[in-house]
Parts: sequence; C-alpha cells; structure tokens
Amino acid sequence: VQIEADFSSNAQVAIVYAPASVFRHPYRSIAPIFVNYIQMGVPVDFYPVYDLKHLVKDKKQYKLVVLLGCGTLTETQRDLIKSLQNDKRTLLFMYANGIVKDNEFSTDHAGKLSGFKYEFLPAAEQKINILPAWQQKFGVSMPMLG
Repeated sequence: VQIEADFSSNAQVAIVYAPASVFRHPYRSIAPIFVNYIQMGVPVDFYPVYDLKHLVKDKKQYKLVVLLGCGTLTETQRDLIKSLQNDKRTLLFMYANGIVKDNEFSTDHAGKLSGFKYEFLPAAEQKINILPAWQQKFGVSMPMLG
C-alpha cells in the first residue's frame, strides 16, 4: 500500500536540534523547548541534526534557521551548515554549536561556524555542568565561554 502525503510546509523558522547533546540529557524530554518556539506565533519546523541534509537538499526557504544545542557535529554536518550560510540564510547559533572536538571541548570549530571568537574564561567561577551521561568522556564541568 502506498500512501500519498503532502509534507509541504508554510513554516518561516527551522529549528535544528540535537536529540542527545552534551548540554542536555539524552533521555530528558525536549518537548518544552518545542513549545517555547511554537508559542512565538510563527510557523516552525523542527529538524533533528542528523536530518540536516534534508533541510539543505530540499532547498526549503526559511527566514531563520536556529541551530539549537548541537554541541557535537560531524564534518558532514559542518559542511551542510556552511552550505546554509552560503545560501544567505539567517542562522542563529545557540549554545556553542560544534564545541566538541574529538574527546575534548574546543572553541575552534564553534568559532569557524559562527564567525565569532570564543574563549574559555580560565578563572571563571561559573562553570557549565556536563550531564552525567557525558561526564566519563568530558569531566563534570567546563569553564564558562566568553
């Protein structure tokens, strides 16, 4: 049985999110995040980061693409984000996308993607807590970004 469906969208905003992020527990519901964006009153589509290729391939035109908490990105995903930038889309980077490099935190990749210079504040009293599921790999906290 073949089902015909219309998956077209009138959304003006695309939210690209990481289901399992170093900034959010992989088993914690992300429904509240979705609700916040839906309450903006603007039509919104959601793409998990591993479906980023569909956002690029389908040439859907969004006024805004929000990259939300994608701390770990593959080289392919970085290239897809760069192609979105080349399409002259407006991208909003949230939570230092791409900050994980191999098995450590590095500001290099996040800076290359966003065009901003990031640095860890060495004497910062505030630290970003790493979720328990990721602590074996990265430790319990990282210094604040500046």
